[in-house]
Amino acid sequence: MEWMDKIEFLDQQIVLLLNGSNNPYFDQFMWLVTNPIFGIPFYILFIYLIFKNYNFISAYVIIWIIGFTVGLGDLLAHELIKETIQRFRPSHHLEISKHLNFVNEYKGGRFGFVSNHATNMSIVGIMVFLFLKKYYHKCWIYLLIFVVLISYSRIYLGVHYLSDIIGGWILGALLSFTFYKLYCYLRRVFNKHILKNINIKLFRGYGFIGGICQGLANWTVIKSNTWRIIFLFFLPVSLGFYMYLWLGLKKKY
Repeated sequence: MEWMDKIEFLDQQIVLLLNGSNNPYFDQFMWLVTNPIFGIPFYILFIYLIFKNYNFISAYVIIWIIGFTVGLGDLLAHELIKETIQRFRPSHHLEISKHLNFVNEYKGGRFGFVSNHATNMSIVGIMVFLFLKKYYHKCWIYLLIFVVLISYSRIYLGVHYLSDIIGGWILGALLSFTFYKLYCYLRRVFNKHILKNINIKLFRGYGFIGGICQGLANWTVIKSNTWRIIFLFFLPVSLGFYMYLWLGLKKKY
């Protein structure tokens, strides 16, 4: 299609324009930004702010929802969309790759649409904003810079087109708003109908076992080593939460 050819041509011109120019300092900065480790201090900050403004159980559920949404977005972006569309990254394009500069010879996998980085970071940015906006009205500015910087690093390194990034943002936004609305709805239902009638003793008996089963089940669908490391961080938190409930309810009943 003619319009697809125009988008492809525009994508190629943009990646050639924004691709790194072999500046050693900026190259290494962008190499750092694109590394998953770069986001860890920010994730810790987000977790701290959520726990600061919500009670323990609500904060835990919110963090679990965000983590689940990121995991789902990562899975859909890589296993479904990339493998279905199979659009080569600029770094694997026979002609374009000849004109690109690569930092540490990094070229990424074969396919690039949509960007996992853009998908995951947009989910984190949007969902953190949705949960914290009533406490920090201007936090969207810093979250936007965070998302755009990491996404831009992918174009700078020559491993994504702009449309890969935009596609990832759209996917991330759709998942973020969907699960945020689902969380709000389920919370209203829980508070109105379930909380008053819940069988505490039954919940106490299955809570801790449920946490272990949940962790083992999630592990089997995680194919990215990076997200497995993140999962290993959240697993003891999950088990600790269930143990906290079990001990607390045991004392009460």
